[in-house]
Amino acid sequence: MSSYHGDALDVACEENLGHTNWGYASLEDLERIVAREKARIKEGKKPTSEGIGFGDDIECLVIFYNEPLEEVEYE
Repeated sequence: MSSYHGDALDVACEENLGHTNWGYASLEDLERIVAREKARIKEGKKPTSEGIGFGDDIECLVIFYNEPLEEVEYE
């Protein structure tokens, strides 16, 4: 049986957060997240993360969300 990167990410997310709500992100997504965090800090609010380090050598990004994905029932 073959294994996909997503399988390992499902396991990591499940073991650490109790769900499998994760997704790939672009560098632009990361830049938006960093800008939002900087704005929160500037407003005197506590950052929502412990900090993000990144450089030009990023291959891809994976985001593990704090909350599980809400199930949507289609009729």
